[in-house]
Amino acid sequence: MNSELTDLLAIGIPATGLGLAALALMIHQELGPFAGLDRAGKWLLSAAFGMGLLAFGLKMAVAVAIEGEPGHLAASRLPFTLLPQTASDAKDTEFPNPAPARSARHVWTALPEVAPAPADNPTTPARVALGRRLFFEKKLSGDGSLACASCHDLFARAGADGRPTALGIAGQQGTRNTPTVWNAAFQSVLFWDGRAASLEEQAMGPILNPLEMGLASPAEAERRLNADAAYRAEFRAAFGDAAPITFRRIAQAIAAFERTLITPDAPYDRFVRGENARRIFPANATPYETKYRLLLNGERAAWRVASLRNVALTGPWLHNGAVDSLPEVVRIMAGAQLGRSAGLTTWLDEKRVLGKVDRSPLGEQEVADLVAFLEALSSDSLRARMQAEKSG
Repeated sequence: MNSELTDLLAIGIPATGLGLAALALMIHQELGPFAGLDRAGKWLLSAAFGMGLLAFGLKMAVAVAIEGEPGHLAASRLPFTLLPQTASDAKDTEFPNPAPARSARHVWTALPEVAPAPADNPTTPARVALGRRLFFEKKLSGDGSLACASCHDLFARAGADGRPTALGIAGQQGTRNTPTVWNAAFQSVLFWDGRAASLEEQAMGPILNPLEMGLASPAEAERRLNADAAYRAEFRAAFGDAAPITFRRIAQAIAAFERTLITPDAPYDRFVRGENARRIFPANATPYETKYRLLLNGERAAWRVASLRNVALTGPWLHNGAVDSLPEVVRIMAGAQLGRSAGLTTWLDEKRVLGKVDRSPLGEQEVADLVAFLEALSSDSLRARMQAEKSG
């Protein structure tokens, strides 16, 4: 019995006794005479109320006991069972998960160009080179026909295999789709059921899985690689002069290589880094393009996207400096880029064809709100310096 429950009972039992006594006194002295009950009726009413009070106290005690013992009681109420870990000999090997902690606040960031690594497996050139060779090594499969790369084709299949479910040793059909290894270093857990907490732990699983690479044991992997003088030299270079070839180190080397499989060059990443330098402007036809001569030689062109920082201070605006009113710039951008004019050319979902969608122009209050936001991006010190220069 934990101390919190003991303390509760030490207070609760005397309090319950006092409550029962007070309840009986109230019934016998006030409620009973008021209701015209005889002696037996008073005791019957006291017993009824007393049982209710005791039942409430019992429920509270049970609730506190459950809350105080989550490890013993809460688990038994789970509507599912936790999946067991596979890769037998890997059970006793624990690897830390180097993935960064999740934050309750979402931050728009580009994919890092370097993946975090655990302290006991730094990403060194020697380990990466060894891991790359092991990734393509068919000696790590039971019959020498498969390697990690067999199901994770780095380029032809973007790190997967293009199949509905994986195809393992001796043509055995797996039950899960093959995930890509690209950017797997940033996953907090691995495998579809999340049973592996690190790349090192994940790397052990397929090698020993009888449906995948089908190697008999970790010792067999060690024996095969130890028979290769080149591997002995590479393991010494990666892990130290006297480093033996162990199954754990095989997994560490593969994981070190996989931490270099990063694709930080998606359009999204370039956008977040500020590398999305140009956009077509004006994208939609509006009367503004004639009024302010927005076309280049009569055609739409790609222009650098201007920063919004201090934009309220930098007029006149647009690529040709034709607009000296910030509210007018907002109206132009809403119409030319967002289609907030007579109509917007877009896909019509119901018909799966291109068509016009009515999009009314921004109202004056909407324009004013956007201008106020743009004003809020101006530096106070820069604004003050500008005013001082003008007045001086």
